[in-house]
Amino acid sequence: MRYGKFISLILILLFTAYGASASDRLLKTLTPQQGQAVYDYADVIFSAEEQQLESMAAELRQKTGAAMVVVTLNTLDGGDIDDFSTRLFEKWGIGEKGKDNGLLFLAAMQERKMRIEVGYGLEGAVPDSKAGRIIREQITPYFQRGQPGQGIVFGVAALSKEVAAEYNVELTGAAQYSRNTGSEQIHPIFLLIFLVFFIPFAIRHPFLAMFLLSGGRGGGSSRSGGGFGGGGGFGGGGFGGGMSGGGGASGSW
Repeated sequence: MRYGKFISLILILLFTAYGASASDRLLKTLTPQQGQAVYDYADVIFSAEEQQLESMAAELRQKTGAAMVVVTLNTLDGGDIDDFSTRLFEKWGIGEKGKDNGLLFLAAMQERKMRIEVGYGLEGAVPDSKAGRIIREQITPYFQRGQPGQGIVFGVAALSKEVAAEYNVELTGAAQYSRNTGSEQIHPIFLLIFLVFFIPFAIRHPFLAMFLLSGGRGGGSSRSGGGFGGGGGFGGGGFGGGMSGGGGASGSW
């Protein structure tokens, strides 16, 4: 009996060591590029979304000095997302040395885990509770619907707004995604009631119905597919030796 327990313990230790070594090897392969904010190793972010993220990160860094970095991975290779995020943050030195004004969003697709890692200097702007709420309300609903890129866009926008408020500046890019859209859903009953009353009205007054649906505008979308203003050539990714104290929040979908 004791022999069996001993063998089980050895196997657990071996598997743990293998997972840690595989995760360590993965970490060593990840290298940042100065001025680049998005590292989509899992290939889950559309090019238009990546442009939006890069532009938001560039504007945030230009106006506040804070560095925003987004990383997606296929797998953590047995690693723990909290530990991996902290080590990746330290390895890359996200933010400025002494100011520690960096933010990291990491998603591991196979494990279905995500984390917001916050630098020491931004823990006042983005405390753990706020980071957790952003994950739950802004990011997770999109991941659950198979739209991780959109979830990351809304999450980065929400984080950027919190940092901008701390520095008392306004961001033009993040403002477009500042709504609580990540958790908004129309209840089927309300949709049915709307259709029952609106369809007869639209048949009788088609032009007025089109006008109402357009929000009183002459058509066109309020959301652009390109980047935001305010980047000014200032790179989004800032790797100047910033430190993380392990603050932030994790979630799953």
